[in-house]
Amino acid sequence: MKVYTAIAGNYDTLQEQPESVRLPGVEFCAFLDQPISSLTWTVKAGAVSYSSSRLNAKFHKILSHKAFSKGEITMWVDGSITLRATTSVPSLVERLLQNTDIAVFQHPRRYCLYQEAIHCIHHRLDVSNVIREQVYRYTQEGYPANHGLAECTVILRRDTRQVREFNELWWDEIQRGSVRDQISFPYVVWRTGIKVSYFPGYLGDREFFLRQPHARSRRLRPIRISGKDSSNYIAE
Repeated sequence: MKVYTAIAGNYDTLQEQPESVRLPGVEFCAFLDQPISSLTWTVKAGAVSYSSSRLNAKFHKILSHKAFSKGEITMWVDGSITLRATTSVPSLVERLLQNTDIAVFQHPRRYCLYQEAIHCIHHRLDVSNVIREQVYRYTQEGYPANHGLAECTVILRRDTRQVREFNELWWDEIQRGSVRDQISFPYVVWRTGIKVSYFPGYLGDREFFLRQPHARSRRLRPIRISGKDSSNYIAE
């Protein structure tokens, strides 16, 4: 069983985890772009194949089957996440993966990828035209509105053939469209027909996890071209 994270570009500060959650058979692995000593994490070199630090971190997040041995159960946690001292990762597996191979949190405020896309455009979290083209394609393919939305900060997965196919299609969507993975996650669930279970409540309830603020903002600012704001953005 692997609990893992990836941090690139100093976006998050690696969180040490309570000693009580470091159980036999549970290994904590962190894919980083710089060496760090940690009491919790086995630190491994992060991906460097992409010009964007966001994609380098997402590579590990999305493609869990490429990070670990075949058949491994994994739990991705964003770099800002700390497990509560009372959380038992094996118990979460037993509770959430009995009849499914993926478990996530439901989004606490939105319930549709189209709403998420509007939110990301409004807050300049990615290039607006890329998001618009992506969701337009989804509408043309018949993806329904109000079809649910996950918060992909924590992802519990079994490594199965169907999960590997899901991961690969999800990665294709992120490379083709927005790096904001919560936009494409429900679409890929719909496309593949994979069954997903949900953690009880919401991440913000703090029953299992605590979330720290990101160390670095990923808001985008418009590029000035000929004295005018363009629809293209760069990371701040």
